[in-house]
Amino acid sequence: MAEMEAAMTKLELDGSGEAACGIREHTFMEVVEDVKVCFQLLVMKGSVYVWIGSSSPSLKNLEMAMPSPLDPLPLSATLMGDGNESVGSSLARRLSMRLNAQVLVSYNLPGAMPALQSMAEKRLFEEVKQLQVQARPSSPVELTSAAAVSRAKCQEE
Repeated sequence: MAEMEAAMTKLELDGSGEAACGIREHTFMEVVEDVKVCFQLLVMKGSVYVWIGSSSPSLKNLEMAMPSPLDPLPLSATLMGDGNESVGSSLARRLSMRLNAQVLVSYNLPGAMPALQSMAEKRLFEEVKQLQVQARPSSPVELTSAAAVSRAKCQEE
């Protein structure tokens, strides 16, 4: 976990894990089938970025999904990678539907372990629920307890 944190770009945080203008970072780890799975979430105004990996940080692929006013299913696109990464795309679409927000997912786990994929996704959705990441129809995605404080700080500056 220390390697991932050292290699990732650091945000200027105020000690509570929240940056000055509403970016919230949450990092956690889970050991699944003897594989250390690392997660990083960045919750921003109107969008969420999710990185999932088991080795040194990499950005081999990036999938995006966002709600559409014309279709109940989110629109999705591959922004980086070969476009064959159905796990990241599927995960981005499901998170986008749940949060009603734009979601970017970089999924970097080995594909030969379906149980690892399933447990990683389950753990991610548990964490999103526990953090109370929500989207309201007329407001951005936010972590309910900290976002109001962040907006107040931004407005003071």
